[in-house]
Amino acid sequence: MNNSYDVAIIGAGISGSALFYALTHYTDLKRVVLLEKYEAPATLSSSGNNNSQTIHAGDIETNYTFEKAKKVARSAEMLVSYALFHQLQNKSIFEYQKMAIGVGDKEVEFMQKRHEEFKGIYPKLEFFTKEDIKEIEPNVIKLADGSDRAENVVGSGTRKSFCAMDFCSVAHHMVEKSVFGEHQAIFNYQVQDIIKQGDGRYTIRAKGKEPLSASFVLVNAGAHSLFLAQNMGFGLDLGCLPVAGSFFFIPGDKLRGKVYTVQHPKLPFAAIHGDPDVVAKGKNRLGPTALSLPKLERFKPGTYLDFFKTSGFGEAATTKIIWDLFSDSEIRNYILR
Repeated sequence: MNNSYDVAIIGAGISGSALFYALTHYTDLKRVVLLEKYEAPATLSSSGNNNSQTIHAGDIETNYTFEKAKKVARSAEMLVSYALFHQLQNKSIFEYQKMAIGVGDKEVEFMQKRHEEFKGIYPKLEFFTKEDIKEIEPNVIKLADGSDRAENVVGSGTRKSFCAMDFCSVAHHMVEKSVFGEHQAIFNYQVQDIIKQGDGRYTIRAKGKEPLSASFVLVNAGAHSLFLAQNMGFGLDLGCLPVAGSFFFIPGDKLRGKVYTVQHPKLPFAAIHGDPDVVAKGKNRLGPTALSLPKLERFKPGTYLDFFKTSGFGEAATTKIIWDLFSDSEIRNYILR
């Protein structure tokens, strides 16, 4: 068996799988290998239960700056184009309305200014009044007694957009389309060490497996990316503080599309949104409830030690950051709660 490759990609989530597809289809590389420690692609962050199921284009994510939105918009369009080209409509990609809403005078003013600024990036972006929202998403305006809420509510979004995705399904599709010729995907291969050799190539080792070598290594291993980097001596001044989210089901007729809220600038990961679930058909989801956890993989108890190795505790730079975070009462109280 030839264990020598041009490029090795570590991690078969949506990012690693997309990179695998790009390198095998749009370069002249002969041997690319995708390495995944679990038995299939996209079992962690890219699993349908572990993310927002949203193609984040930057139009309704209110914590995105204008410059970040310009970059993200292009990447999001490429992902949509991939799914439509391969006819994955209603299999992996889904069409809904999407909007970010502002509630109350302060948020309304913010949404008005943001809409005017960002519509230059998104030509289809519409501004929704309270009456518009009542028509598009009536349950956003309606109270439990059937009356309308008193506060002013506005929104910015699109009435129809391919904005929802089952990233796990797309990752599987990308990997299947990329295994041809001498390109390979190897599962149950948990990388432990990446060692640079004297000739500039890298040796990749996994417990109980044959070592591999590659001219280039690209790591898309989620929270374990820093763990692997530090094993190589890189990023020793960096730390990782993982945040996990949970989603909760509500009756499936409550929301027709994606409804995002204005995000707290200090806690953008804690903003609640609602949408139809693309995996659990016929249900709506609300979430995420964001939890700061002392491990790198939420449902894997063996990653507590990995967290402490990459947390940065004891390093001056990361210790100061952690101190600054916990010195802010809003952040501290949220994490402790």
